[in-house]
This record gives sequence, C-alpha cells and structure tokens, in this order.
Amino acid sequence: MKPITWRGALLASLAAGLAMSPAQVRGQVSPRQLFEAGQYEEALAGFHERSESGEDPADTFMAVQALLKLDRGEQARQELERLRQREDVWALVAQSAAALMDDEKEKAREIAGRAAEAEPDQFFVRYQQGLAAAEGGEWQTAAAAFERATQIDPLFAYAHYYAGLSYSRIKRVDRTAAYFERFLKLAPKAPERPAVESLMRTLRGR
Repeated sequence: MKPITWRGALLASLAAGLAMSPAQVRGQVSPRQLFEAGQYEEALAGFHERSESGEDPADTFMAVQALLKLDRGEQARQELERLRQREDVWALVAQSAAALMDDEKEKAREIAGRAAEAEPDQFFVRYQQGLAAAEGGEWQTAAAAFERATQIDPLFAYAHYYAGLSYSRIKRVDRTAAYFERFLKLAPKAPERPAVESLMRTLRGR
C-alpha cells in the first residue's frame, strides 16, 4: 500500500477498468486493491485464482472477507472449512472466524487469543484477534491487536481502518485520526471513505 505514484496508477486503473473485462481488471489491480475499492466480486475472483494456483491461506481468508461483504455466508463457511483442515495457526484463525459468524463472540475471542499466543507476529492472526475483540466490545484489546497488525503489514488498509475505529471507541482522538488518515491514503476508493471523512471533520473541529 504505497507511494503517491502508485496510488495515481491505481486510480487510473480503476477508471480504465470500466472499459475492461473482469480478467483484464484483475490483471491491472491486485485482488486486495480491488477489495479495498469495494469491488468485492472482482476481488473474490482474484483471491480464488491465486489460492487455486498457490494455495496461500491468506488468499482464502481474504476470499472469506469478500464473501461476507457480499452476504454469502454459506460460501464463506466453505472457505473457512478449508482453513480449518490445516495443521497450523490458520486452523485457529478459521475457527475464530467461524465462531464470529455463529455469534459465539466469547469463543471467537478465546480462540483468537490462543492463535496470538502461538504466533504473535502473524498478520492475519492479529487481524482476526482484532475483529473478534471488536465484536465483543473489547476495544482496548482490539486497538492493540489492529495496531500490531499495522506494524506487521503497514500497507493493509483495513488494519488501519479498524485500528482507527477501535481507538475512537476508547476516545484516543490522536490515534484515531492517525489511523484514519493512513486508511484514506491507502484506500482512496473504499466504501467507508465518506463516513471516515465525516468523522475526521468532526475530530478536526474539536
């Protein structure tokens, strides 16, 4: 996520994508960039292509996130089941995500905590820990988890977004503003942009 020249290229690619086929769009923009621009169907196709060719569990996890955005829960569960079959920390990440889908918030937090103890420096472990903590209203834990995620992968826009949300809940205006500003730079086409900009105007007016 990306110097200014890259962001300009991304915007140009997204605009040009209106005249491109889906495959051409995916060739110009990565699945994660498409996800961050709210183009969930195209992102999902890209994550599937990459997971089928390289079997990267991160692509499967991101496919789940795209499916959840599209309200396709059953398909998301099928993707999670693939991760649950693994013999590493990804199985715990998948179990936590599945528990969240079942509204078993305490179980999701407990499993995510175990994953974080096992691999504290794995990005998606911390990201899932943040999601589970936020769903349970444990904003301090969520903020710490998302902040650690941004340190591991500073270019993943939604880690900054959720860090900003979490810090806003514990009234850390300075941290909220810093993370939201970074989110807006990394994901200029994100669907959440208007709401974040509105909140930023409120923060600046304090």
